[in-house]
Amino acid sequence: MHHGHLRRLELAKQQGTFLYVGIWDDEMTRYYKGSAHPVVSLQERVLMTLACKHVDEVVIGAPYVITKDLIQCLNIKKVIHIVDTAEDTPKKEFADVDQFSEVREILKDGLVEVSVNDPFYDLTVEKIAQRVKDNEEA
Repeated sequence: MHHGHLRRLELAKQQGTFLYVGIWDDEMTRYYKGSAHPVVSLQERVLMTLACKHVDEVVIGAPYVITKDLIQCLNIKKVIHIVDTAEDTPKKEFADVDQFSEVREILKDGLVEVSVNDPFYDLTVEKIAQRVKDNEEA
């Protein structure tokens, strides 16, 4: 896993005691981010995430909008949103969808926004894989 991703997970883990990481399935990733995504398969993303020492559990097929049911079912106290990452930007038509509306409603102060001021964060797994793919095609 890339340094930028590890840093994000480390920052998230520092906010609490047990870290769930939600991973979108391939279909949802394509829907929200475009047909070029994901570069890495769901299985690989899950295995890479679980291999990280900061991660306690993975939620496969996590919803785009975090729901009340998910929060209650997993007894979530905080939701960490790592901001400033280009790779998290959805397609333009989803720009106004508030992924955290139910989080704000239920957890009050439970939405924690963490900024990654890391020179490596922009070089993500997806971008590296895309470069490899472009080089193979070239």
